Amino acid sequence: MSRFERLTERERRLCREIVNFKPGQKPSLAEAGRRAGYSAKTASSSVTEALKKPKVKEYLAQLQRQRDHRTSVTAAKILDEMARIAFADIRRAFDENGNLKSPTAWDADFAAAVSNYSSGRVTNIKLHDKLSALEALAKRTKAFPDIPQSDSGEKGPVTVNFFNMSRGELERFIHNHLSETRSRNRAKPGGKG
Repeated sequence: MSRFERLTERERRLCREIVNFKPGQKPSLAEAGRRAGYSAKTASSSVTEALKKPKVKEYLAQLQRQRDHRTSVTAAKILDEMARIAFADIRRAFDENGNLKSPTAWDADFAAAVSNYSSGRVTNIKLHDKLSALEALAKRTKAFPDIPQSDSGEKGPVTVNFFNMSRGELERFIHNHLSETRSRNRAKPGGKG
């Protein structure tokens, strides 16, 4: 027997309605109650009573955890997106014969790096700002540990001039630091991996 089999279908619907409020939308418990099948006259008081039941509260919490897991924005996801932009290569938009691929044929990493695409007499592909992505990655991953420290011995925000590095040095550098960050994240409780 499931932990939540004793809930009525209306209590289950109520919990789903509450969880499905859009972000930034002020949840109206009475409205959720009406959508779940409670009468308009008693929705507010019925919902209040239902939400006092431990099994209803537990089911609602489970649904909220599932929603949060599906929609979560994590540091790892942000770093992955920045890396997609930072290491995007326009050559991935073309096939081996130099013909432009359809956007549906682009791999996910390249597609994520495209900020604008238009096709007509002339096709335009604009990528997100690589330099900003590289700088953000370098700051986030503390990519330059050999930068001198302040008088107090603390490392502060770092501004890096990437123009002094070759492309190969920069790619190796960022790749190494992303690998280290991912390894640290996997080692943390609840990390990926």
